[in-house]
Amino acid sequence: MFKKLHESPADFSDWYVPADGDVVCACIDGRRFADQQNFGPNSAGGSLSLLVAAKLCGYDVPDFAKFYKNLITNGVKLGAHIDEKDSQNLTKTGCGANDRLDEILEKIADKNSRAEILKQMKKLLEMALDKNVANEIGHPAAKIKLGTAHERLAAIQKAGGQVDELIGEHEEKTVIINLKTGTTLNREQSKGKMFNVDAWAFEKSAKIILMTLGEEITDTAIKKLIAALTMFNFATAMVLNPGAKIIVRR
Repeated sequence: MFKKLHESPADFSDWYVPADGDVVCACIDGRRFADQQNFGPNSAGGSLSLLVAAKLCGYDVPDFAKFYKNLITNGVKLGAHIDEKDSQNLTKTGCGANDRLDEILEKIADKNSRAEILKQMKKLLEMALDKNVANEIGHPAAKIKLGTAHERLAAIQKAGGQVDELIGEHEEKTVIINLKTGTTLNREQSKGKMFNVDAWAFEKSAKIILMTLGEEITDTAIKKLIAALTMFNFATAMVLNPGAKIIVRR
């Protein structure tokens, strides 16, 4: 569980720069980029979160490689990452959200963990999710199977996604939920001290998921996908950094 969750009046304006696009494609990982930073909006696992949200909402995505290719066709930038230590590892990729996906999905499926996530979503983001919708997202989560971490990474890369290498050690003590439209965290400014979730980009990301799957774009479907993306990011923080503070940047 989270050790401490709160909202801060801190603005962090100096640490934020214009985002490249409005659909999530870069991970929340706080470490520095070996090369130029991907300034795409951040969500756990980068473009992986689009696939996970679709599956959490019950959409049929039998071929996730094709799903990513269709996203590219729709003009979406894809992204993922490895790291300098695990790039040659046969089981790990270096992205915690990808490597520990099963654990993260189990958090969403677990009744008590899900209740904690929903409590904090309401407290911090004023997202009061209908219990039935929350259960529709949560109950099947642990049964979702999306291959291995390397298969998921390869699907993004094969579709034409950008795969970056991150360097340095994990030192994140804080998770920032960024609600300021069009901005993302500059890793050189934050010095690897925090995870950043660009939740402002979840609405457009939800619409892109629906369009890519050929589903009707309704307010109900959009809200459910936004909820799934949010739950996935909270659950990722639970697994990767259970002692983190959460700050909302409005």
